[in-house]
This record gives sequence, C-alpha cells and structure tokens, in this order.
Amino acid sequence: MNGIINLHLLYNSMSTIKAIAFDLGGVLIEENDYPLSAIEEILEQQFGKINTNEAYYSWAQKTTNLSEEKIKTMVENIIANIYDIREYDIFDRLPKIKLAIASNHLSAINKRIDNMELREKFDCIVISADIGIEKPNKEFYEKLITDLKEKPEDILFVDDNKENIETAKKIGLSVLLYDRSKSLTQEILNNLKQ
Repeated sequence: MNGIINLHLLYNSMSTIKAIAFDLGGVLIEENDYPLSAIEEILEQQFGKINTNEAYYSWAQKTTNLSEEKIKTMVENIIANIYDIREYDIFDRLPKIKLAIASNHLSAINKRIDNMELREKFDCIVISADIGIEKPNKEFYEKLITDLKEKPEDILFVDDNKENIETAKKIGLSVLLYDRSKSLTQEILNNLKQ
C-alpha cells in the first residue's frame, strides 16, 4: 500500500460535480491490524500490484506452491478480515449524487463489497480484474465514464495514487489526490465547495 501522500486538490472549478468515483484501498477502505500468516502477508502485498485474476493467481501459485483453490480461499479470507470502511458516516454526509468505486483489485474484493453492504450505495463498480484493464490505463477511466453516464469534468475521481490522478486529469476528470492522514469526507466536501 502507498504511504501518506500530501494532499493536492486539482479541480475544474467550472464544472458541477454530478458523481464521485472512489478508489478502494487507502481511500474508501483502510487496512486494520488483523494478523496475517507469512504466506498471507506475501499474497496481500501484491493486492493492487497484480491486477488481473489470471496473472495474480499464476504468480501466487509459483510463489507459494499452493493450489489455485487454496490460494483463492486464502485471498478471500485476507480480504474479508483486513479491510474496514474508513469513515462509516461518509454516505450520510456526502451530497446525494452518483457514486462509483474505481479500483485496481482482484475480483475477490466483490465479496467484501457485498459483505460491507456497499454495493447498493454505488451506481457503478469498476474493478480492474473484472474488466481486464487497470489504472492508469486510459480505457479504465473511459469504462468508468461510460458506466456513470456523466461528462468527465462532472466526475470527481478520488485516489491516493498520483499516477492514477494525473491520467484521470488528462482524460478530463475532476480529481482529488487523497492524503490518508485527512478526513476523506471533509476533503471531498471542501473540494465540492470550490
């Protein structure tokens, strides 16, 4: 996971934000202190780095010498236990506009999204492993824009990765580079007021 990144607000003040797209890891959800075994630590360290199911499970089998089925069970267990929503009241405090998840992650994250009862809060969910394209590829953002059915400048894209933010900005999205030490809700609300 990335360390704390200084907050940079890059915002097109001429637009009216009609949707907010959140990265998951490090932004909407954070890791807790759930203890992982040595093998689980190795598997977890590649979340967000190997972003297609096929490539990840192939790498994991070579690295651990475990069966794909065993690795999938371990990955689901890791995801089920290490992630918590960063701010539980965020959906009550944000304006009632379209919301999206836009994340580089394995498809296994979908089960955790369901278990945290997040799916019904979002108009669309774009996970790199589900679509076979990862950020910062242009096609990832184009898929997000198409699914949200909004103009790029009317979507606020929130991520903690500078490269992802820079590409999103080039495509025309309004962007917020999130600093994990700050309140996510407050940073978004401050950004929307500008």
